[in-house]
Amino acid sequence: MYKILFPIIILVLNLFPTEVIYSQEVVDSQTLPSNSEVVYNLLKQNIAQNKWEEAKTLLEHLKFLLNTSNGRVKLKDLKRLEREVNALLEQNLEHLYVQGLRQMNNFQLTEALMTLKKILYYESGYKDTEELLRKARDIRENLTKTTVTSPTLDNRQTGLRIYKPEKCYNGYTLFAHRTLDLPGVDILFPIYLIDMRGNIIYQWMVDGDTVLARLKPNGNLVYTTGGELREIDPQGNIIWSYPSQIDHSFQCLEDGNFLINRNEYPGRNCEDELPRTEIISPDKKILWQWKGEEYLDELEELIGKKIIRSCKGQWLNNNSCEILKDNLLAKKDKRFRKGNILCCFNALDLISIIDYTTGGIAWAWPSPWSKRIIQASHAPTMLYNGNILIFDNGSGRPWSRVIEINPLTEEIVWEYHAEPKESFYSSTMGNAMRLPNGNTLICEATKNRIFEITPTGEVVWDFISTFNKTAGTEYINQAFRYSPAYVRPLLKQIEKLQKR
Repeated sequence: MYKILFPIIILVLNLFPTEVIYSQEVVDSQTLPSNSEVVYNLLKQNIAQNKWEEAKTLLEHLKFLLNTSNGRVKLKDLKRLEREVNALLEQNLEHLYVQGLRQMNNFQLTEALMTLKKILYYESGYKDTEELLRKARDIRENLTKTTVTSPTLDNRQTGLRIYKPEKCYNGYTLFAHRTLDLPGVDILFPIYLIDMRGNIIYQWMVDGDTVLARLKPNGNLVYTTGGELREIDPQGNIIWSYPSQIDHSFQCLEDGNFLINRNEYPGRNCEDELPRTEIISPDKKILWQWKGEEYLDELEELIGKKIIRSCKGQWLNNNSCEILKDNLLAKKDKRFRKGNILCCFNALDLISIIDYTTGGIAWAWPSPWSKRIIQASHAPTMLYNGNILIFDNGSGRPWSRVIEINPLTEEIVWEYHAEPKESFYSSTMGNAMRLPNGNTLICEATKNRIFEITPTGEVVWDFISTFNKTAGTEYINQAFRYSPAYVRPLLKQIEKLQKR
């Protein structure tokens, strides 16, 4: 608001006569500084014209200017101006409150949401506005949310279970089974790339606990182990590695850098965990860093309770990180601009966006947090339309779902769950990926199941992997679908290798 007002202030500097009431405590001057003069006169004019929002902003700015004058400048009618602004505020908040009620009664729910949020912006505890806002959200969600379901086949049927080529986004699916804890056993574990019929097109044999793997456009593979992020070529040669306790997630960025989540443990106790989200260059320099413990107060304010850092689990458990790309919402709200970072604070049941410039929490959901709309969720990703797709594990229900939320209205606009609900459930891990044709690829991690649904919930591809039984591994963490064009460089390299 100030950035908008400052040009106006400068513009009118010479348009309005100076009319300043100052106290006898003014030192070495019989007039206020020129910027205070202009703000003062603008404030009086806005009060007279019932421009209450502008008046509120100008009053706060004027008080700031007076405070920074170290007491040299004082307005003897400041209290009167404050009373007038507060009276305007009360009058207009009451008007907005009545307007919000009328909009709800007329089922103008989008307008009601905006009106009620505006009231709470200026006065957080105004009447029963918070309760009205919750009701408006609930009503609008029931009217606007699309919920789709589908039956689930018996999980005793494994391998390729459903394939409807004409309805699928046909490509290649990448995944890895997490390795079992086998201390003292030195063996290699596979990462798989399969086609739409479940055939293994290629597999990389790697050592270490493979948490997550992603394919690069050049055909190289990037994956995490227990203590390292590695990039290998199709032959398995290590091209690049970064020793670190990578926790769950990473992203290969278009400029060649890497976004990672990791943890530091400077002490011997697990409550000393220090969560880090970082951007790492190929030459292993930390280009940007977010330290979770520095924002503990902000996080506690968001969830409304004390965060206990104990050994019962990671106190933040940021299991996902994604740098936002161009999206339609960024044009409306700078919180969702390209470059900010989307995270999932799993231990807090909170989806958040970190401001890249300041490190502060630019946006968080659910709000209010106490509703616990999501439970132990994973892998939020922002779609081009600005909505956010989330794998909601539902560890306390227990049944899982995939939801798409509008971060501006904070409403669920699309939801998928199975029928019966309990037939689709992963208590941990998992992800969902929106495909270019509008379908959604879903990884039901603990069932080793990957499936694709249409926007209406029809299952058009369904695969349960049994590869873990022969490889000595367990659950699939996440799965990703790549187009034939994206995989082509890898396939060409594989072909050359096979001809040798």
